[in-house]
Amino acid sequence: MPPKPFIVNGKSPVAILFFFLLIYSLLAMHYSLAQSPTPPSALAKAQNDYNFQYSKYRDAQEKYITARSSYFLFKTATAKNDAFVATKNHLDQVVKLYVTFGYLTREYINSFNWGNFNDQKIKSISILDNQTATLTSFQQQIAATITLEQLPPIAADLKTYLEGEFASKHNKVLSSLEIGEAESTLDDFNSLAGVLDQVVVFKLRSGGTKSILANWTSEIKNIRVNTQKAITEAKNLNSQTRQDQAKEGELDAIIRTTEKAKSELKRSKPLFEEVIRII
Repeated sequence: MPPKPFIVNGKSPVAILFFFLLIYSLLAMHYSLAQSPTPPSALAKAQNDYNFQYSKYRDAQEKYITARSSYFLFKTATAKNDAFVATKNHLDQVVKLYVTFGYLTREYINSFNWGNFNDQKIKSISILDNQTATLTSFQQQIAATITLEQLPPIAADLKTYLEGEFASKHNKVLSSLEIGEAESTLDDFNSLAGVLDQVVVFKLRSGGTKSILANWTSEIKNIRVNTQKAITEAKNLNSQTRQDQAKEGELDAIIRTTEKAKSELKRSKPLFEEVIRII
């Protein structure tokens, strides 16, 4: 008959090892979200695409400025055509830059679980879809032009759109994104704290390092309460904005509030590491 497995405090070494692997995996998951992780491949690709389009935009902008100056200086048909080509390409690159900015925002939205704030994730993606459709229509207008005179009205309309409706709707997306990210990190915090709480309760009953663990439990509770309070405040601020738009000041207020939540959650890292060493 094979020997019985060695038991420590009623648990086998395999069970204990599994438990601590679970703790460390949850800890890694929590702090990968809380402290700017290496982006997943889709997010990394979207970031690279945006950086590429930004580089092309700056190049097109320089050529536009040069061609525009030459046209004003020489006033020839060739200079005018060069100005037309450069201006058209510049406007097209502006649109492409904002389209890739939307894709980058979308991939960041998809990079974490929004939990019970998922309805705002869906609304945010819908806003981004509508923005892409509007930008595509500008792209089509630009592509259809054949003279320099056709471009300034399109440029004016594009500028009005980007500085007005686009900006306010993207502010709304970013407001929801801030709250969704804070909610997601709080969920991970709660998952990890829930696992550790069970062990701490057992240790408290056995009398081991009783006062330290009691204070650990109290501090974790404070972090949870303060974080939830900040997130609730941010949600209230978000609910006071328009359904699909937010002003710059409204976005700033929401960011300041979610930063309170993120600061609270960051305080939990040394506490989690400490209690793992103790137990």
